[in-house]
This record gives sequence, C-alpha cells and structure tokens, in this order.
Amino acid sequence: MDKTEYETINKLVDEGKLKELKEYLDERMDANYIKAARQAIMSLINSDCIKEHPSYYERVELHQGIIKTYLGLFEKTENGIVICHKDSNIFELYNEKILNSSLKDILKRTADFGDINEKKYKLESIKRALTSLDKKCQREIVYTSEEANNIEAWTSTVQTGSSYKDLSVIVPSNYYKIAHKLLGEKTEEYMYSKGDGLYLKSPKGKALIMRKNTK
Repeated sequence: MDKTEYETINKLVDEGKLKELKEYLDERMDANYIKAARQAIMSLINSDCIKEHPSYYERVELHQGIIKTYLGLFEKTENGIVICHKDSNIFELYNEKILNSSLKDILKRTADFGDINEKKYKLESIKRALTSLDKKCQREIVYTSEEANNIEAWTSTVQTGSSYKDLSVIVPSNYYKIAHKLLGEKTEEYMYSKGDGLYLKSPKGKALIMRKNTK
C-alpha cells in the first residue's frame, strides 16, 4: 500500500463512506490481481516462445523491445482466454482485462503462427475437455506439500475394493503457482481422474495441470 492509497482509505473511513470504501478496495484488489495474472501469463510465454531481437535502429529510435511469438496455444474465446502450454497444461481465464497491449500483440502473432486448422482442432478439443472437468474431478485436494520443484497434492482416503488408501498426484510447482496467480484467492483444487493431474477452479477461471513424470 502506498501513501496515496493509505490517505484515500483513511479519508473514506473518517467520512463514513463505507460503500465508496468497499468499491475502492475492490478496485485496488482487482488491479493487484490483474497485475499478478499478467506476470504469470508472461512467465508461461517466456518459457516457450520465439524471440526476435530488434535492430539497433528499432531499439534506439523506435524503442522496440524483443518481439515474442508464443509456441503454445494462446486464443481468445467466447468465455475469455485459453492457454495450452506444452500441449498439456491448460489455463482458462474469464477476464479479458488481463490482456494489455503487450499480451495482445503476442496473442495476435501467436494466432497467425503455425497451422490454422491444427490450432482450430486443438482449441475445440480443449473446450470439450474444460466443460467436462467438473464431472470428472470429484475428489477434493485436502493438503499439499512442496519438495524441490514439485507439488504433491493429496485427496482424502478412498476405498478401493476392501482396502483404503490415500491418493496423491505430483505436479510441477511452477505451473501450480502460476495457476493460483491466475485464479486468485478463491481457488478450489481437485484431483483429475485417478491421479493424472490436478484441476483448479475459481470464479476467475480454470486450470488443468498434468501429472509430472518423476521416474
């Protein structure tokens, strides 16, 4: 919180303007979320993209930065934004305000790159998968632990035949943390299938992180 925010909140409290205070705090929370979400998306892009470095003239005279083309799927849909990273991890966001000018430029270059028909087929497959996740993911995650670069997520004890056991799934911690930044504080976690991955959802969107091969 900076000085201006502190003074604004104090003034609204002193004047008893609780409705205006709530609106101001909601606005600031939304701004902080959007900033964190943009950084999370950019971290995905930076880990899997083509980078074109500007010439001296473009850099000095036109102030052109590095031009990035994302190699994963990055598309706008009727629901918002869909990202498919490394052909397996899926992120769906409902708020298009996250797309600032830099992300819009990358989105356009990414949409124009590669086979259009292949991307269309992949996007339709992703949409079908996203709509069925709530039915397939019923086991809620009850606790998680982190070791090295992995997150192990556990469900409650389940019965298999005559025996009982705990089910867990290991996913990359960087994708897990990115999902939480994209989905915000009200994120719920579920096991995907019988340990094939981790499904996360919130009012802001959904994410599917596939199991990490630790062998």
